[in-house]
Amino acid sequence: MNEDTGRFHCRNCGRCCHNLLSEDLGITRGLTLLPNEVLKFEKGLVKPAIGHGTSPDDLNFHIIAYQLIKDDCPHFEGNLCKIYESRPVSCHQFPFSLEPGKHGTVLGVDMNCPSAKALVESNQTFKFMEREWAEKLLLVKMMVSMKPDLYWFYDLSSCKWIKYSVLVDV
Repeated sequence: MNEDTGRFHCRNCGRCCHNLLSEDLGITRGLTLLPNEVLKFEKGLVKPAIGHGTSPDDLNFHIIAYQLIKDDCPHFEGNLCKIYESRPVSCHQFPFSLEPGKHGTVLGVDMNCPSAKALVESNQTFKFMEREWAEKLLLVKMMVSMKPDLYWFYDLSSCKWIKYSVLVDV
């Protein structure tokens, strides 16, 4: 890296481990978890997030992503993550994300993270070191956006499945 290139340095402030529930597309959602990450959390703390099929009642309906239902991560203690080495993909990629865009993939930056905000405001070029993690979640987002009539999102507020195409008015 040359001296004009910045690098993200976590300040261990813990903001990323709190306020995990958010209102998105009119539904309440928690931190996204991939199926192999569910066992990192106690059974009662995880609900489905995204399902695939013609209807949630269909026998072929299956869950492709889950969500943490707590606003604060239960693994965050004393400004440290107790499962840091095996933390979920959503945590690995933070404060960055990859989103499908009309002309390719778009890099998102969570400006609530003080380190990310400082890096962006420095106007330096920076290398996205956690891209491989973000690509795992990008794949889920791309599948959903390609066939919105076959994907369903679970709303934590109403405890109901809502078809993605209804949420985005496709």
